[in-house]
Amino acid sequence: MRLLFLFLSVFCFVAPPCHAARAPLLSRAVGDGFGVQIKGWIAAKEDLERIHAAGFGFVRFAIGWTEIEKELGHYDWQQTDALVARVRRAGLKMVVPLLGGHPSYGGFVPAPPNNVDHDLVRVRAPMTPEAIQAYARFTAQVVLRYGSKDIVWEIWNEPDLARFWPPKADVQHFSVLAEAACKTMRSVVPDAFIVGPSLGRIPDPQDDVGSAFFESFLSSGASACMDAITVHPYRHGDEEPEAVFKDYRRLFPLMIKHRVSKPLLNTEWGYTGTQVSEEKRADYALRTRLIDVMWGVPLSIWYEWKDSRPDPEDDEGHFGLVYADGKAKPAFKWIERLLPVLRHAVLERQIHTLNPRDVLLLFSAPEGKQILVGWSLREKDYPSVSFKKEGGKEGVFLSSCPSVLGVSSSLWEISLDRP
Repeated sequence: MRLLFLFLSVFCFVAPPCHAARAPLLSRAVGDGFGVQIKGWIAAKEDLERIHAAGFGFVRFAIGWTEIEKELGHYDWQQTDALVARVRRAGLKMVVPLLGGHPSYGGFVPAPPNNVDHDLVRVRAPMTPEAIQAYARFTAQVVLRYGSKDIVWEIWNEPDLARFWPPKADVQHFSVLAEAACKTMRSVVPDAFIVGPSLGRIPDPQDDVGSAFFESFLSSGASACMDAITVHPYRHGDEEPEAVFKDYRRLFPLMIKHRVSKPLLNTEWGYTGTQVSEEKRADYALRTRLIDVMWGVPLSIWYEWKDSRPDPEDDEGHFGLVYADGKAKPAFKWIERLLPVLRHAVLERQIHTLNPRDVLLLFSAPEGKQILVGWSLREKDYPSVSFKKEGGKEGVFLSSCPSVLGVSSSLWEISLDRP
């Protein structure tokens, strides 16, 4: 058996310099910076406790304008007060998009036929000066009520898609709205951590519209007001999560081009069980977070916690880590096994391998420990990893699912049996 000795090397990525956060919300640690999307109305106390126990640090849920301001000037906080209190008692931080138009400003527009939400009509996005001012007042009321110590406030969700900005995406109107909301929120809570635009379509060389939206936003006053830039780097079908590398190689240079020196956050990403097998989703789930850590992305949100629709053919209903009845899927079983070990672990370096489809990461953890994590993108002939540590030599095979290969205070002399 031929041993290939590997040397530890610092992993470099093309990212803008770190932006000084207004609040200590972001973390370089694996679990502390990993979260899961919840539906507020089905997120019970037991769900939140399971999420925290599994090693997650965040949950993401939306607060809709019409959910709070059902009648103009009258705010109903009952449901959101209860939800925020449950999340805080569970020891989790929050990412909260503030979104949705109000029918009192612009009314409704017809929804596209056969849309994924089965809507007949949708509320028009706020685009008039009156609607934008009213939305900004709503966002200020929300941030004033819930504060900034444990919440990342996200302005809107996927405004580059007509589904969320009816009747069609409009970067100029969205940027005006986002800047007005951001500045109004800061006027009442100066240290609020505010992010956006929650981009639903990653700029692509073949997609002039998506690239134009992102670049226009980056050059706007809204971007200047925010603390971080947020994107949703979904893959096509069962494309492996490492394919996001090519997206990040485009996004970071665009941010540098427009002199946006702020963190990039991934506030939504997942795979539906109608297109990807549950076994493959188990391979992918933790890799999505580890890839973000490799690229210096301090926050990653998996979409979503629980299956939300009963139709077995409905793509939107089967992104969950658990089934609708709470039964754990393979992805969650693997996460709750590994993520607690990595909750506070910070990437120290990536270990160079001769085969780029083998990934080895060395993390620093509390109490001076080092944790070796690895996986392989090979379709077969997975390599065996050997390393010396306290007490002798150990070896383990890599697989497509990330594994904690060893925990020690002195990992060294790491080798693979296949190039």
